[in-house]
Amino acid sequence: MKSVCQAKGCWMMLDGEGVELPIRVKMKGYKFFVPKNSDGAAAVLEGTLQKTVIKKAEAQHYADDAAKGTGKPPEKVAGDVDSYIFMANAIQLTKPKS
Repeated sequence: MKSVCQAKGCWMMLDGEGVELPIRVKMKGYKFFVPKNSDGAAAVLEGTLQKTVIKKAEAQHYADDAAKGTGKPPEKVAGDVDSYIFMANAIQLTKPKS
């Protein structure tokens, strides 16, 4: 996992080998969240994947949420963003061993 919403843990971003567009994971029905400190965890997901365009205002909102509590300024979003949205019914996280 690449990053997690620092406001509530209500979304996370996935990365991985061969991933060309961002994959934003949202929790179906806003019914559960992930720990805000789960960056770097491996994730097993159940749900649906859809390619989409995130409008500039919503993309900026996500950037603002990602920066909360980090002490870093939010990324400035220049326009609409091509992305994938994965709507998760269930998520299993495994933190890497140190």
